[in-house]
Amino acid sequence: QADIWSLGITAIELAKGEPPHSELHPMKVLFLIPKNNPPTLEGNFSKSLKEFVEACLNKDPSFRPTAKELLKHKFILRNSKKTSYLADLIDRHKRWKSEQTHDDSSSDDSDTEADGQASGGSDSEEWIFTIREKDPKNLENGAAQPLELQRNKEKDIPKRPLSQCLSTIIPPLFAELKEKSEVCGGNTDSIEELRKAVYLAEEACPGIVDTMVSHLVQRLQR
Repeated sequence: QADIWSLGITAIELAKGEPPHSELHPMKVLFLIPKNNPPTLEGNFSKSLKEFVEACLNKDPSFRPTAKELLKHKFILRNSKKTSYLADLIDRHKRWKSEQTHDDSSSDDSDTEADGQASGGSDSEEWIFTIREKDPKNLENGAAQPLELQRNKEKDIPKRPLSQCLSTIIPPLFAELKEKSEVCGGNTDSIEELRKAVYLAEEACPGIVDTMVSHLVQRLQR
């Protein structure tokens, strides 16, 4: 349900170019959310989009629609396109990848033929004994991996986006904590260790910081 709230905030940001209360300090926004009414989408936007945002930004998590229910919302039904658009995009990407691989193979063959002729061989020879070094990029665990297999592995691994909080909330938060600690004569080493731990957690699991902040906000709303 925290993700549904985030979806509503993201919808406002996409529509208006900035999230609600963007003019305020991120920490102040965290404390305003439980006290104020939920943000709403104002302006020259469709009624269905405004209702979609309103449904997502219900302060009571139990009254927020599920992702499955949102798929049936009239805003989604009116504006969503057929999956064939995505299928066509995927097919075009596959064709492009195939052409790139073919170009790489042709280039390798040309290099091999040139190496054979440079070593005194002729076109009538059955074999060209040219030793080519293996590309280190294609080595994994000491074994050579075909270029296409390596590319497929990279393509199959989905990359989650990094948390937006890392650029909006986390830096000013830790800067403020350090400043207060220095004023009180405290030690800032522990704050710095905590900051590093947050970034290490994000590096290990992209998106975890946004999830953590969303759950903290949800707790504050209770």
